[in-house]
Amino acid sequence: MKKKPKDWFYSGDLGYVDDDNNLFVIDRIDNMIIVGGENVYPTEVERFVPNMEGIIDAVLSSRPHPILGNELVLVYEAKKGVNLDVNEWIKMLEIQVSSFKIPSVFINAFDVNDAGIPRADNGKVLRKKLRDIVKDYI
Repeated sequence: MKKKPKDWFYSGDLGYVDDDNNLFVIDRIDNMIIVGGENVYPTEVERFVPNMEGIIDAVLSSRPHPILGNELVLVYEAKKGVNLDVNEWIKMLEIQVSSFKIPSVFINAFDVNDAGIPRADNGKVLRKKLRDIVKDYI
């Protein structure tokens, strides 16, 4: 592991600096989900949510899996009156991300929580609370 210089500030963010010295923050390190020994950052999948027909919003979470360690769960909020086609979502994701990053479970947020995806007052997704809800739901 590389040693951090003393003048660096550890924020817990994951990102990179390009050749022009632009900083790009990709995700938070503590959001990482390990599936079968592979690292999955939720934003890698969540950035494709706007392309999924019928979804207003979605958050990638996980539940314990006896072999893989974790299993990916996409918790979504759906538009009213739209026919949802999970198989189409999976096909779209298969083109965009590695197979181990494709959720195997899709859950409507309102089926697990009356308020939908749990959020703090500032709108931030409460990922730990969502993970606990999903674990207890399934």
